[in-house]
Amino acid sequence: MKHVFGKRNRIAILFRKIEAKCYKILGSVIGLFAKSSQSGNVSILVFPEFVSNEEFANCINKFAWSFPEDSGIEIECHFDEEKVNKEIEFDGFLKNQKKYFFGNKNIKLISSQLDWKSLKNATTIAVHKKRSRYSLKLLPFLWKVRIVDENYYALSEGNFWKFGYYDLLSGGEKEFYQKISSDNFRQFVEANKHKKEAYVFLTGPSFSSYPKFKFSVNSYKIVCNTIIKDTEFLDYIGGPDVITFADPVFHFSSCNYAHKFREMVIKTVNKFDCYIAVPAATVPLLIGNYPEIKSRIIGLRRSEKISFPSSDAMFVKPSGSIITFIMLPLATSLAEKVYILGADGRGKSENYFWKHNNKVQLENLKESVFTTHPSFFRDRDYADHYKEHCDYLEEVIKKGENEGTNYYSLTESFIPALKDRYIGRVK
Repeated sequence: MKHVFGKRNRIAILFRKIEAKCYKILGSVIGLFAKSSQSGNVSILVFPEFVSNEEFANCINKFAWSFPEDSGIEIECHFDEEKVNKEIEFDGFLKNQKKYFFGNKNIKLISSQLDWKSLKNATTIAVHKKRSRYSLKLLPFLWKVRIVDENYYALSEGNFWKFGYYDLLSGGEKEFYQKISSDNFRQFVEANKHKKEAYVFLTGPSFSSYPKFKFSVNSYKIVCNTIIKDTEFLDYIGGPDVITFADPVFHFSSCNYAHKFREMVIKTVNKFDCYIAVPAATVPLLIGNYPEIKSRIIGLRRSEKISFPSSDAMFVKPSGSIITFIMLPLATSLAEKVYILGADGRGKSENYFWKHNNKVQLENLKESVFTTHPSFFRDRDYADHYKEHCDYLEEVIKKGENEGTNYYSLTESFIPALKDRYIGRVK
């Protein structure tokens, strides 16, 4: 897995970054002169035509996950009937994905070539082959193109599957989902208003030290990601109050890893009656696929500045790590003392984001993420990402401290902000 663990090619990454940005700017400029000509229905046109069973199955399955049938969003897919069999057994081609396509009625499979009318009427044009992004057919419609080729650039593909549904909703539909989140957040706060401190649990190697500590019953327990795999830990802390997650490829993908993770989320919510805190733009996607979590999901909206969510202002500033994105902002809004466990950071010799505790990882399924979303890893400079993470974590903590919250790290860490606040015990 050279694209995951190999040496970073900074020049190639920079080139792809510049090209992706210029392509987006070009689309925006063309959009200034384009007249809205799409049909009344919200729809996505997949471009170009499919010419192989494998690319057909892998791409259609991703659409089936990201745009569930209840979304009402029509997906128009054209294919060469001499090369593609629309009746193929999808399972045989989905080596790294869970099957989501079960005849979704919104996905229209058309055995004909794309024409100008289809391009004109589409709300969004999803380009699944990056080499086709400069096709002459596309140029007049470049402003509504989204590239979903897994080999394109960084987060482009992963974020489409994560946010595509939400982006196509009307203002009223977005308000509907936000009300669900607001109602759930108020219910959560009211039920836990007696609690004064919070514990934030992360997946670093030192996570295994949790049995050394006793965690107050009257405290918030905020967990993240695949920590919920460790059922002994969940029982030890009396169950989590909130499960947080936000990663496009590990949590909001059709790959086997993400599917298994979401199964664990549902199981944990059912057992402990806890809540889920995620980016607001993922709420329709999650409810669409898992309607049973509707009364337990809290979607936090995007802010341009560091924010600590409240019932009247449920905003957080997005970042590249769950602790700074959701966990600490949420804990800060709820508690006067915040204890952090398992945020080890990154050693100088490491060749990945940072080390994780194997006990709370789906090790046998990680390859499904690496293979399904290669550009997500190929285009990340882990060292630069870590430095940004450390600097931003310091900013978040200092803002919280200025507003009266105290932070303590129960485990040792490479991260300067946590190293300075290491106490190794519960006060």
